[in-house]
Amino acid sequence: MPDLGNKLREKRISLGYSLDDIQEKTKIQKRYLEAIEDSDFARLPGSFYVRAFIRQYAESLNMDADELLNELDPHRKVADVVHEQPRSYRKEAKEAVSSQPSLSRIRNEKERLNHKYSKIIDLIPKILLILSILGIVFCIWKFSPFFKENGKENPNQTQQEDGPQMNVNDQLDPADQLDQNLDDTKDNPEDQSKDNPDDIVPPSENVEASLTAVKTEENVTTYELKGANQFQVRVVSNGLSYIDIKDSAGEMVYSGEITEGDEVSYDFSEERSIQLNLGRSTDVIVYVNDEELAYEIPPTEAVHQKIVINFIPLES
Repeated sequence: MPDLGNKLREKRISLGYSLDDIQEKTKIQKRYLEAIEDSDFARLPGSFYVRAFIRQYAESLNMDADELLNELDPHRKVADVVHEQPRSYRKEAKEAVSSQPSLSRIRNEKERLNHKYSKIIDLIPKILLILSILGIVFCIWKFSPFFKENGKENPNQTQQEDGPQMNVNDQLDPADQLDQNLDDTKDNPEDQSKDNPDDIVPPSENVEASLTAVKTEENVTTYELKGANQFQVRVVSNGLSYIDIKDSAGEMVYSGEITEGDEVSYDFSEERSIQLNLGRSTDVIVYVNDEELAYEIPPTEAVHQKIVINFIPLES
């Protein structure tokens, strides 16, 4: 039976996980995970949790949970472990049950909600009445003859605006008008440049894309991708390793083991930052826009590495 806890511990370490990582994945408290790895099941809160926690722990490491559970001593029932538990753990179980809300509290909460909803229903007729009054006022304003007369245009003003207007150029002689057109052309050199394609300045060339490491802290390296109009990531495995990829919102995009020859690729052009968690960086090659990422920390010095890539795209 002690081999069960050791197997879980060795598998976790081989994948580059800490107990805090497993606690986050399984939502099992760290002290219970330590008890499982030490095969000290008396520290777990009850007989049900012994098998349930072992199964959940094993599945988080992609192990066969049934095979591990079969390694439990068949001559010793799990219930015997419960009788050996300290009183403090049995007290926790009782307090968890006693902390459930009573029936009277649920009834009172239900009555409070019903009273709240009844108030809202009482307000509906008042709201409809106010909307009706506003609708009547709008109709009076829109269709009343009084407002229409005040809004009419002055016919004399309309005729004056629509009447023929004299062009100043019509009073000039043809020769004088030609001179004036030449002067206007000299005063507006921008119009000449539009007709002359040789004066058009060609656009500047695109800035060359670059992927640079900007910060390293413990086993975390931050890179910046600049001058590129796309952000494509491809991960290729040369052996067994665990990887997970998160987008800029912290959502998990991919999580699992990859073996030799496996390849995972994503287009992150719409993202501004991603994070890669590499359990065994010695067996993983990362490509960004088909360019191999150079590890700032040699994989031989830090097998478990985390890579953060910030994408700064070209300005449109």
